[in-house]
Amino acid sequence: MTLSSPGRAEEVGAVVLAAGLSSRTTSFKPLLPVAGITALERVVTALDAADVAQIVAVAGHRAEDVIVAGEKMGVRVVVNPDYPLGMFSSVKAGVASLPERTAGFFVLPVDHCGIGAETLISLRRSWVESGVDVLYPTCHGLRGHPPLVSGRLREVILGFDEPGELREVLRAPSVSWIDVETGDEGVVLDLDTDADLVRLECLLARLDGHVGPDASGPHP
Repeated sequence: MTLSSPGRAEEVGAVVLAAGLSSRTTSFKPLLPVAGITALERVVTALDAADVAQIVAVAGHRAEDVIVAGEKMGVRVVVNPDYPLGMFSSVKAGVASLPERTAGFFVLPVDHCGIGAETLISLRRSWVESGVDVLYPTCHGLRGHPPLVSGRLREVILGFDEPGELREVLRAPSVSWIDVETGDEGVVLDLDTDADLVRLECLLARLDGHVGPDASGPHP
């Protein structure tokens, strides 16, 4: 499949997972300042800069705060009342909220907010060219986020019984996939702990040349 395939490149969306309890950090991760702006803003900025057509943020814990933040950025927020069941319930809520015509979608936890827009653009290009069901980004051979999932798997994901995990769906023998090396440390760095925040801010400062709000550049 080539980049000229009708509609496929233009109709890539994203599900931003921002519903968790942030139990391993002292702050609420979606609204945690990371090098000058919140984690949610960094994720949305990168997706916008990568021309991702449809962005859906999924809220749960402190949903009202996420809704307010999303509205300021012009991002649609859906509330997952079942978020205590686990991340897969939020994946399903987000996927269900994407337009049915969506050709593919990134699944991006908000705590993976260090990824660069150029990386997202490159991943989309590789996915379009490959024609696979799932593309996994890697850095130095380690898988990270966000996977880019074909819209062909939409109904499979929505019909998968809970409790479950997205990886169980994507590991089905019928699902085609590839790993793509990015060289972007942002795909493997998250905000699980306060120490992770320090590492992520150091990475962003090193790559951007300063600690500031520019989340759109490539991460070599």
